[in-house]
Amino acid sequence: MIKQLFYFISASIPIGILCLSNVFSSPPPQSTDKQVAGHTVIKRLIENKSTNASNLRFPRIIYQDQKGLFWIGTGSGLYTYNEDQEKWTILNDVPGLEFLMRAQRVIQDKADRIWVQAATEPNLSYFDGQGWNTIYKLNPPAPLKEASPIFVGLDSKLWFFLGHSLIAFDGNRWTSLFELPSTIRDSYSRMPMSYRNRREEMIDRIRNKLRETDKAEKEPAFEVGQFPVGLQDREGIIWLGGRKAVIRFEPVKRDWRILQLPDNLVEVYGIYEGRDGRIWLADSNGHISVYDKKKDKWLTYDIVKEAKIRIRDEEDSSFYIDAIYQDKQGQMMLGSELGLITFTEAENRGQVYTFTNSGLPGGDITAIYEDKLGRIWVGTSRGVIVLEQ
Repeated sequence: MIKQLFYFISASIPIGILCLSNVFSSPPPQSTDKQVAGHTVIKRLIENKSTNASNLRFPRIIYQDQKGLFWIGTGSGLYTYNEDQEKWTILNDVPGLEFLMRAQRVIQDKADRIWVQAATEPNLSYFDGQGWNTIYKLNPPAPLKEASPIFVGLDSKLWFFLGHSLIAFDGNRWTSLFELPSTIRDSYSRMPMSYRNRREEMIDRIRNKLRETDKAEKEPAFEVGQFPVGLQDREGIIWLGGRKAVIRFEPVKRDWRILQLPDNLVEVYGIYEGRDGRIWLADSNGHISVYDKKKDKWLTYDIVKEAKIRIRDEEDSSFYIDAIYQDKQGQMMLGSELGLITFTEAENRGQVYTFTNSGLPGGDITAIYEDKLGRIWVGTSRGVIVLEQ
């Protein structure tokens, strides 16, 4: 299964890890085109050739700015949607803005600039209400071309991870660099690598042997690409999740910690802060873990096993959870290419929803987003639907 890399983030301490089973044993829900996971469908934004939104399939970005305008990124481009006027605009059709077709992330800063991180040059751009500019017009104190992840923290402050440091921008001023201690980098280099399967492990070993044979420079033990996700929680703690570990940073105390991934979690592919402040993580192998900061305890769930999901390729056990969301009832909603998976932790109960047993227009769930009215936007392989809470 091939998925675009879209990480969220994590935290972890290797204690109190539990694997729960037999939680997805409830019968499937009755089929209805007006309900999805207990929520009523109130709007459908499906492919419509009569509008500018000619292709809303597989939206990987759903974002609402401070003025209420929606930004929706799909494989065919980046759209804006004015819901009041039912007006769609595709942005990458304008000469010079073709890079927006490869948009990976849309966020807004305190000065109301809309930032876009793209997979092609220019990688970082922003719209100031008048036109598009590259990040270097704001004179950052360090090169940010390959910064990853980029995320919005408290007070709409933007955070950029540069591999060996963090830097923030409040819309007007840049902070100084928060340098990552060498002890954190050394600890990371000694941590073991986890693999989805034996084939992946074998390929990695062959690659390492080739480096030694060619006497080439060894791959850096710590680099930007291995920590592609970030989040600042409501307590102000920053979490950086990656291939082998999670980094926790408290800016006020300038306190850095590195936390080994919990058992069974291959890497951090997604992160979400729940309504109760716990941190949910997802990997690329069908596992989710939740961390209780007060109890310093992890719970880990094997979604593929417990939901009885069949992996098409027996040699490749990868199963990407592309979106994590918790509704106001406490139900977890997980997006995957095989449907919307819900999990009610208190009842140890879960369910898989597809277009065959719910109002989902498509079976591949690529994004889940809560707007300013509390409605739930769900991106699918055949367009977007909006749900009531």
